[in-house]
Amino acid sequence: MTAQGKQYLTTAWWLSFWPGLAIILTTLSLNLLSNWMRIAPDPVQRWRLEMRQSKGEIKA
Repeated sequence: MTAQGKQYLTTAWWLSFWPGLAIILTTLSLNLLSNWMRIAPDPVQRWRLEMRQSKGEIKA
C-alpha cells in the first residue's frame, strides 16, 4: 500500500501516511511486548527494573 501510494504522495499524502503509521505502531507495540515478555518472567531483571524505578530512573 505504501509503494502504491508513493506516486500520489504530493497530492494525496494520506494514501501512504496511514499504512505507514499502522506499520510503525505495530512494530512499536510488538517491540514493547517482547521487551515486557523478556523482563516479566526473570526475577533478576524485574528486581533491577524495580530498583531503577524507585530511584527515579525509568530505563527499561
